[in-house]
Amino acid sequence: AWPLGALLLAAAAWLAPGPKQRTVEARGLRIAIVPAAAALIAIGVQSAERYTVIPSIAAGLALLTLLVVVLRLAISFRDTQATLETSVRDALTDPLTALPNRRRLMEELERAAETPAADGHLWLLVMYDLDGFKAYNDSFGHPAGDALLTRLGGRLATCAAPYGSAYRLGGDEFCLLAQCTAATVDSIVAGGAAALSERGESFVITASQGSVLLPSEARTRDAAMQLADRRMYANKSRERASAGSQSRDVLLSTLRERQPELHAHIVDVAALAAQVAEELGLDAEQRDEVQRAAELHDIGKVAIPDAILNKPGPLDPQEWEFMHKHTLVGERIIASAPALVPVARLVRFSHERWDGEGYPDGLAGEQIPVGSRIVAVCDAYQAMLSERPYSVAMRPTRALEELSNCAGTQFDPQIVEALRRVAERSSPALA
Repeated sequence: AWPLGALLLAAAAWLAPGPKQRTVEARGLRIAIVPAAAALIAIGVQSAERYTVIPSIAAGLALLTLLVVVLRLAISFRDTQATLETSVRDALTDPLTALPNRRRLMEELERAAETPAADGHLWLLVMYDLDGFKAYNDSFGHPAGDALLTRLGGRLATCAAPYGSAYRLGGDEFCLLAQCTAATVDSIVAGGAAALSERGESFVITASQGSVLLPSEARTRDAAMQLADRRMYANKSRERASAGSQSRDVLLSTLRERQPELHAHIVDVAALAAQVAEELGLDAEQRDEVQRAAELHDIGKVAIPDAILNKPGPLDPQEWEFMHKHTLVGERIIASAPALVPVARLVRFSHERWDGEGYPDGLAGEQIPVGSRIVAVCDAYQAMLSERPYSVAMRPTRALEELSNCAGTQFDPQIVEALRRVAERSSPALA
């Protein structure tokens, strides 16, 4: 058998490996077949003793085989149980923060809705959504964003531990389920929001929240989730609108004092940008950011000398260098208000070109945020309709024709077409 074994090994070395899936299937089949076949043979040997005499050594080997098969089954059962426990744990745990996930929350929330809290306590469900996390991710990268989520999740779990549990629902959404009295509701909600907040040299992370009490405000799991979600987003919208509007108003007042003649142009660009964003199917939050960016896209010009801004002739290279900095200045000014950080990013890229020949970063095509592309097209259209020191006003038909000529080079063709549709609806004569 030794020469035969050597020949079989040599023959196996010449065989190409089969597909990976087939190997996996064969391994699974082998694991099942080998113990079963051994057990059947051993049972056959033991059964043969009823009809004939077999050697003692054969009977002993058959018995030993059965014992080994039983041992193998026990080991397989243990491994299966360990695998099952791991699968259940992974299915109910967020892999990034190690907090329970949405599935676990839904199970425990359903039990809470069916089981009254002890000693007159109430069940408190609080949903949190991080404000400023998207800008943080864009600025510092996804690994830093993951590390931030892990830190904040750990703090929320520590904060929730005396009362209940913390959960990560996905993305930048967290949740807290706790037993509390009416007197401790506000402190728990505020403590969770504080745990999910972090401030650095160039970023601010806060958390909007929505809370609901069971069973006084909701009697079922789904009703509680829906009510908490609605309250959270209502809170988020109010905070964003309040902070963003105040900061925007201050900046617009500054620009109006510096360049009163630009105010009407800014209003027109913002209104048109909002319509084009809606025409392109952007959601409410994106439309709001686009409109604010359109209102503030020229704020950086407060740092440009009047002699350059109002020069009737062509600018020389040094003057163009000044002009090319105004989007960066605008970004820095706007980003000083945390609620407007996403708007600041759109303003930075509002003078990029579709073909990559714009400034300040030379981005091209889809690299340019869609909000910045919308502002660029709307700003150019309204500028062509306005009387300037260096140009006369165009008719709308001529301005649309000029935009079409520049589609694919300076402007995104899809956005130019969306603006055309908006303009034609507002003035049927253009069609």
